[in-house]
Amino acid sequence: MMDRQALAIQASSGGVSDTPPLSLFTLALLGVILAAALCLHWMQGAQASMIAAVIIVVAGIPHGAFDLQTLGAPGGVSGGTNIPIARWRLLALYLGLLGSAAALWAVAPALALIIFLAMAAVHFGDDWHMVEPGLLRHMSGLSMIAVIAAVWPHDVTQLFAALTNTPFADALTRALMMIAPIAGLITLVALGLAIQRGHWPWALAYSLAVTVAVIAPPVIGFAVFFVGIHSAIHLRAARAILKSWPLARFVGQGVVISAVCLAIALMVVGAGLRIDAQLPVVVFKLLAVLTVPHLLLTHGWLPLRLVLGHRHSRATQI
Repeated sequence: MMDRQALAIQASSGGVSDTPPLSLFTLALLGVILAAALCLHWMQGAQASMIAAVIIVVAGIPHGAFDLQTLGAPGGVSGGTNIPIARWRLLALYLGLLGSAAALWAVAPALALIIFLAMAAVHFGDDWHMVEPGLLRHMSGLSMIAVIAAVWPHDVTQLFAALTNTPFADALTRALMMIAPIAGLITLVALGLAIQRGHWPWALAYSLAVTVAVIAPPVIGFAVFFVGIHSAIHLRAARAILKSWPLARFVGQGVVISAVCLAIALMVVGAGLRIDAQLPVVVFKLLAVLTVPHLLLTHGWLPLRLVLGHRHSRATQI
């Protein structure tokens, strides 16, 4: 039997209601990547960052490919209360949020970047369901971003500058560098609590991912964490919610969404630009735009009952 504190922590887990599903295979894969980062020099090139950006699209973005199906489903964001949702209204809302996010990047990229980083920190913090909500989770979620900025300030500044086209990039990198020691110390406390509460696979995997982020350039370090840990957790959660789907249908939808996103990124880069230099920038913008509806809707940041005008609940078929 769980005690009340454990139940309270689990209930506020942001959709991840059990130990992060990090298998021995995942841990072994992270170990292999760490060894490669230590021994090989190919990770330092622009082409390696381009490959990492492709991996973010192909293996990372699919964890949000099932947003429209998981909304209101049993075990979804409604906390087990099914919400009858007209799919066309939901799709219109989803596309509207995507369009609003893209418009913000067009007119105020610096503000859009700040919002994206803040949302990412809170979202990554949701994965720390084994610790209490609040400062521990938010700072632990921010720690990966802050550590990468502190270790790779020049590269991160260049990436931020390419994303915003403003001199604001250096100031943002410096702010993250100042936060990094505090976030790191708080994350150490969270790691200690995770181990104490029996979540040592999570603590080990996160520690390995941080080590890779310290050794490998920013895009590669982020890709290892985003794909190997964060996306793996949420893909497993989506599969649990959509367990009635045949595996082929589940995989097929993820592949199609990935292919569409990769095609969009390649079209935006264009044939006249250096793909190895521009693709990571485009992928991060694409990820930032997709993050807005992904979090506002599937993670309950927008009250669906109010937005979509529902007064009661009944079973919803997926």
